[in-house]
Amino acid sequence: MGRLSVIEIWGVATRLTKRLNTLGIHSILDLARADPVMIRDRFSVVMMRPVLELQGTPRIPMEEERIGRDQLILSRSFATPGTTAADLSQVLSVYAQHASVRLAKYGLQPIAR
Repeated sequence: MGRLSVIEIWGVATRLTKRLNTLGIHSILDLARADPVMIRDRFSVVMMRPVLELQGTPRIPMEEERIGRDQLILSRSFATPGTTAADLSQVLSVYAQHASVRLAKYGLQPIAR
């Protein structure tokens, strides 16, 4: 971390790098050793977050891997414009069949309403 410039951190651009350099913060290691409160006061809370992460405090909690699915999305476009209720009914019936096949593939059941 001592050999990498602070510009290598996501969200730190050239202008911000110059401002950090004026404070003696040139490397990622320098930023990791910086006081997070001072960084927040001189820059923003957004800049304080990477400092805290570099110091070992996670700012975004890790999410558990989901085993199941919460939703099923089936998106299609109409080949021809449907203008009557019968047209829409036929197309929706085909889409419902496709969705049913996909639900069965994942071992899921539709919710009865």
